[in-house]
This record gives sequence, structure tokens and C-alpha cells, in this order.
Amino acid sequence: MVHPVPDHTQLIESSVQKLMAWLSCTRPYWLVEMY
Repeated sequence: MVHPVPDHTQLIESSVQKLMAWLSCTRPYWLVEMY
């Protein structure tokens, strides 16, 4: 599924990266449980 909206995709990707970084900083064991 390719969406013709690269701006929204980049915003979502950046927000997801920030979320993952925040989770990894606050809850390192949370990522370990997932992987």
C-alpha cells in the first residue's frame, strides 16, 4: 500500500522514531520484551 502523501509519511515516521527513542530511554525492558 503506497500512499501519495510523502509529507504525512515522513511526519509519521519521525513521530514513531521519537516515540521509540523515548520508550527506549524510559523503558529499556519494554523493547526487550517485544524483541
